[in-house]
Amino acid sequence: MADYFPYRIVTGKGDLTLIWRPGEGDAPDVLLVDERGKLLAFEELAPLQEYCDRKGWELTWEGEGTLELRRVRRWVEHPELGPAAEGQLLDAWNFFEDLSRSVKAGPTLPGQGPIHDSAYEKLFGGAALDPTAGEDAWTEEETAAVRELLRAGLDLWEHAAHGPGSGTSTVVLMCGPPGSGKTTYALDLVRRLAVRNGEDGANAVTVDRPLFDRYLADFQTPEGEGEQVVVQA
Repeated sequence: MADYFPYRIVTGKGDLTLIWRPGEGDAPDVLLVDERGKLLAFEELAPLQEYCDRKGWELTWEGEGTLELRRVRRWVEHPELGPAAEGQLLDAWNFFEDLSRSVKAGPTLPGQGPIHDSAYEKLFGGAALDPTAGEDAWTEEETAAVRELLRAGLDLWEHAAHGPGSGTSTVVLMCGPPGSGKTTYALDLVRRLAVRNGEDGANAVTVDRPLFDRYLADFQTPEGEGEQVVVQA
């Protein structure tokens, strides 16, 4: 009989609980999806339990897993705010691989090679993010490879949990008309908002996605100021 475990994802904008099933024998671990291939994600535990009861799945609540995805996102997108716990990065790496095997659509993870293998092994040593750890610490190349993989995993998560187009919303500000050679700024607003929503204290903001979408809908393009705004969703 297969085992089923609740797996809570903490994002800072509404936690979701998934159903994780470890592989039997040589089968891989997976996150369960519905008949259409959509990720099963529950905001409340009661609907989760009711769904499993209808399916005849017995959930194992002891030792419920939790992934602090907001802290992983902060390390990926704002490394200047400080390192993440290596265990969180390892859990996120494994989670994204399980997720990529489970859902049928969405962004893909980058191909992995020796650089990823080396970085993955160093996570178990507990010193991957310690710049004084010598050979036990990640190199710049390994750090960049892990950050690229986790960023792709975050995009995949947003697509799987919230639908297409939810991973990014980029506003490009061109300081001057096209072809002028003036500086271009790209602001990935959704990602940055998620990070700030996950902060505690004075740096926190409480802007949810509907409010943000209303802001974008009411945004007025500057006229006569020599600027061009391009919104990509």
